[in-house]
Amino acid sequence: MLNFRVQLLRDSGQIGDATAAQVKNLIRFLEESTGTALTEDNAAMLVTHFAVAVERAYRGESVNAMENVTRFQVTASPDYPRAESLLDAWLKAENVPFVHENERDFLLLHLCVFLENQKRFDA
Repeated sequence: MLNFRVQLLRDSGQIGDATAAQVKNLIRFLEESTGTALTEDNAAMLVTHFAVAVERAYRGESVNAMENVTRFQVTASPDYPRAESLLDAWLKAENVPFVHENERDFLLLHLCVFLENQKRFDA
């Protein structure tokens, strides 16, 4: 189903072919790295935000900064170091253009939520 989501984003013109391919690789990368299948239930927002964020990076666009309180909550997550490691590894492997720090904060938020949910679903 997530591949359908990526295809829909591509077909609607929100992302290009290169971004669609990279996001499909993200899905595989996270499944292999975490041992968890990504589904609409556990990763829809993560996949959508990554797709739009990568497309914005290609266009040289950014988003407004995350509120400080929210950013503090994200960085305080026990899953933050792992999320940061996963994000850096994927960005490097996919050679994604520079991702603005504001965008990075939101990507890390989505990864932290995914990793926290993974523990709940696995328990």
